[in-house]
Amino acid sequence: MNRYICKFLRQLTSHKVLVPLLLALVTQSVIGENESIIYSWTTNIERGLSKAEKEDKHLLIYFAGSDWCPHCQRFDEEVISAPTFQRFLDANFVPVLIDFPRTLPIKKRQMAYNERKLTQYNIRGFPTVVLLDMSGEEIYRTGYGGGGANRFVSQLAKYIPE
Repeated sequence: MNRYICKFLRQLTSHKVLVPLLLALVTQSVIGENESIIYSWTTNIERGLSKAEKEDKHLLIYFAGSDWCPHCQRFDEEVISAPTFQRFLDANFVPVLIDFPRTLPIKKRQMAYNERKLTQYNIRGFPTVVLLDMSGEEIYRTGYGGGGANRFVSQLAKYIPE
C-alpha cells in the first residue's frame, strides 16, 4: 500500500500545475531563517482591489493556463515559486490569479468570472501579468520571456507604490 501512495505522490508532484492551483486554493506559509512570510492569492479582482486599498498596495493579476500552458508552467517554476519573488510580491502587491485550466476542476461561476475578466482586460496570451493601482487603473502589463525571478522583480519594481 505504501508503495502505491509514494507512486501517486511522485506522479502528482511531477505535474507542473500545482503552484498556481495551491496559490489559488490555500494560503501558503514559507518559513525562512528567522522569518515567516504568508502569501495568499485571491481569484477575485474586486476583492483584491479592496484589500489593496486597505494595505496601500497595487494589484498584481496573473492570467494563466495553469495545467496546459508551457509558458505559464515555466513562469511558475522560475518566478512564482521563487522566494525572491514571493517576498517582493507580499511586500508590494495584492496578488490575484485568473486561471483557465483545461483539466483541473474549476467552478462554472469562477470560470464565467474569469472569462469576463479575460475580455475586460483584453488578454491575448498566457501568461499575462497586469498591474493595477489602488483605483483599478492599469499601470503595467507584461508577459514572461524568461530571465527568472530577479529579472522579473526588477521589471515590476518600477511600479511599486511610494
